[in-house]
Amino acid sequence: TINLFKIARPNDKNINIGIADKIGEDFYYQSSHINQANSFKHYDNWKKVKIQITTLDNIIKDLEIKKIDFLNIDVEYRDFKALQGLNLNNVRPSLIAIEDNDAYDIADVTNSDIYKYMTNNEYFLYSKLNCTNFYLDKRYKSNLNDILNTQNKNSL
Repeated sequence: TINLFKIARPNDKNINIGIADKIGEDFYYQSSHINQANSFKHYDNWKKVKIQITTLDNIIKDLEIKKIDFLNIDVEYRDFKALQGLNLNNVRPSLIAIEDNDAYDIADVTNSDIYKYMTNNEYFLYSKLNCTNFYLDKRYKSNLNDILNTQNKNSL
């Protein structure tokens, strides 16, 4: 599927590696060769594939990224580990969207490891859509109305 990304999004940096909280090797589970449902979650009848893994910090360093406005984390049941591989003191995304497949109910969200990690790192839960939660850096909370109000007197 990395070849499809290279065709569909030729200007992107497409990296064929697993994201985790460490550098090394791990396994993911493949239901078919081209499938969006491939996962780090174990499924008995799926093919077990050995892959290289790295951290978001390592990728950011290798690509010399200095600023991230929006980070979307969707790592198929490895989302919290991917988040733990990002030092939020080095590169601090303004907005982070992250899947939490075990927390659809808001009560489950506020008890999740992801929520606790994000709030301990000075982010707040801004929005939720299905299993994706959006966390905004708290430094933007006081002027949130200004950020959201993109209309001006010349707008329709």
